[in-house]
Amino acid sequence: MTLSLLRRRTSLRVLLQATEREPTPEATLAWALVEPDSPSGSPPLEEGYLTGDTLDARLVTLSREHLTVLILPPDAVSHFCPAHPKGLKHSEWPVLIEDRVATEISQLILAAIEQRPDRLELVAVDRHVLQAWQAWFAEHGLVITCWASGFMGMPAPDGFDQLRVLADESHWMITSLEPEEPGVVHWLTWPRGWGDMLPPDLREHSWQPVEGFGIETPLVPGQRLALFGRHLPARLPQMPSAGATRRTPGRLALVLTALLLAHGALGAWSILRPPSGIAGETDRLIQRNVRLEAVLERLDEALGEATLTLDRFAVTGQGLILAWPLEKLRDPAALEQRLAGLGQVSRGADHLTLDVDLDGEPSTTRATP
Repeated sequence: MTLSLLRRRTSLRVLLQATEREPTPEATLAWALVEPDSPSGSPPLEEGYLTGDTLDARLVTLSREHLTVLILPPDAVSHFCPAHPKGLKHSEWPVLIEDRVATEISQLILAAIEQRPDRLELVAVDRHVLQAWQAWFAEHGLVITCWASGFMGMPAPDGFDQLRVLADESHWMITSLEPEEPGVVHWLTWPRGWGDMLPPDLREHSWQPVEGFGIETPLVPGQRLALFGRHLPARLPQMPSAGATRRTPGRLALVLTALLLAHGALGAWSILRPPSGIAGETDRLIQRNVRLEAVLERLDEALGEATLTLDRFAVTGQGLILAWPLEKLRDPAALEQRLAGLGQVSRGADHLTLDVDLDGEPSTTRATP
């Protein structure tokens, strides 16, 4: 009787909480059967633990009856809210964030958790992380459908001067609102006890608990998963199919590039662990992105209404590189003149390249035959 009732209650979800980025033979995951429409503070319908060296027949059954979701640890998932110019294709989303990630963009899986006419809300995770968990779950007979970050199960704060805060064993999970971009929510993982070292624009914000739970005391696993279950969105990113790949964008109009990247100066604290010297590194990043935005504004002005095929856009360290295929340029010499003063311009056998040093002032043009 219980199983037949569960089959009809299709809104139920099984959530599994990973505490490490990648599985190990000794991994232990908390799991819970949760109901999204349960009242605030309600416990899960069922809960338990899955260990790496055992099988859980009940969990296997539940994973085959309900949508089953892997909740990755906060530092495994990155979060971005870039501008989304009209007409931008799904395959071109990586261009929106490639200047903000340290890993090769083609190695990331991107998913939109909200898509508006002018802005995307994207989450990104290393492909090999999901593939490793997929293989680990297969060994345990589990069917895992989707993945998520616990941040996706936290409500946004009520106001711009507030932070929504949830404690785990060693960190706070913090969400805040972007005052200059309505609807944009920032995520921040911050060590507990380091409240005085929060970014200055957040330090004076008031702290709001989630559903009345305490800010300092971590929730037990069942409470945490039940809370996430009440707030996770209806649509979640899918686990990758075996052998799935993502195409790397091959082109993007320059006008689109300037528009979208000029907005993305700084959601750069989505996941931040404060090492020694964090203030200096953060200041350098801020200064670099301010210069990047200024260069792109000047580039947009210089090119006017011209729509050009861009073969390469890269921000590496303190350098910006853009390259256009010569075969698609009607007048390379005219483009060189437009780019004068923005950086070093070189013409090779196949491409016209602009190289800008973001550590200094734009240099003079250097054309090569």
